[in-house]
Amino acid sequence: MLDNINNSASGDSAEKMFMFSGHDKIIAEVLQSLGVFDMILPDYATAFMVELHKDPKYKDFNLEVNYIPNTDSKCIILKLTKD
Repeated sequence: MLDNINNSASGDSAEKMFMFSGHDKIIAEVLQSLGVFDMILPDYATAFMVELHKDPKYKDFNLEVNYIPNTDSKCIILKLTKD
């Protein structure tokens, strides 16, 4: 995933979207690595999306991370900070 993000940001990829799938434990591990896991395994049909946005004013990139815990939930935009 990081290679795809870096390639898109550098202009080395013409792809507009990459899609991956995984089980609840994999999504939990991704959430844990981002520091936002609440120690409850995600439900079936959980969605986790990472979007790369280019700021036209400053010419830099931002990541938006969206998490939908189940089909009955609204999208939660996860706030990530740099350490």
